[in-house]
Amino acid sequence: RPELDGDTARVARATTRSRQFLAALGRGDVDGARRLTSPSFARKIRGETVSAIFGAIEQDGLPVLQGFVAAVESLVDDEKLTGDTAYDRLREIVSRTGSEAFRSELGVDATLPRGQVVAFFFELGQAYYAARSFGKEAPGPALESAVRRLQTIDAARTFALSETIEVLAGNAVEIAKVELVPSAYQPRAIVTLRGGKATAAPVVSSLGAAKRTPKLIDDDQLISVHLRLEWGDWYVAAIGHAELGKSAG
Repeated sequence: RPELDGDTARVARATTRSRQFLAALGRGDVDGARRLTSPSFARKIRGETVSAIFGAIEQDGLPVLQGFVAAVESLVDDEKLTGDTAYDRLREIVSRTGSEAFRSELGVDATLPRGQVVAFFFELGQAYYAARSFGKEAPGPALESAVRRLQTIDAARTFALSETIEVLAGNAVEIAKVELVPSAYQPRAIVTLRGGKATAAPVVSSLGAAKRTPKLIDDDQLISVHLRLEWGDWYVAAIGHAELGKSAG
């Protein structure tokens, strides 16, 4: 575990972890970014999203789920699709779940952000495809395996990560400053990001889709990234916009 005694060491480590997180997002390394995402925050977001989507499925959304599974099943049936080509097609299928039409048909357009719906089907789709193609499971057991995947910490971190990507995707960013927030139970740090030069700063890519066109964060906005100290290190939790002058000097 890293040495985190004293404020100086904690600020330095929070800065390093933030840079690692942004670098992972910039190169499209979802697994690397997930490993730096807060476990407790991830479980909270995952629980809310999974509950909302399964609730919608139990209402009138079952045909939507069946349609998604059928689309993934078509990749399994296509013997010409292998390796990266199959996963590229899978990502295309997943990206469509973020459309307003899909979310409306599922019944969550007014209750869940686009990124959370995409994260759900990203995890479900990849797990189902792996169970069918590599595990050679029948459709029913494969879907059960995919649902179990949603309960893992890695999957939970995808839900949390999608919130970050929704805010940062396509932006070139750099760290403006790092502040500690003392707490007797769970110390936190706030990392303020600002727009950077697109040629030098990491450009965040989208989950399950192609990179968006690089741009700079608006001049009158900064981004606040909240880190939590857990498992002996800093992990990225919530993220949001901050007005210039209110969260950074």
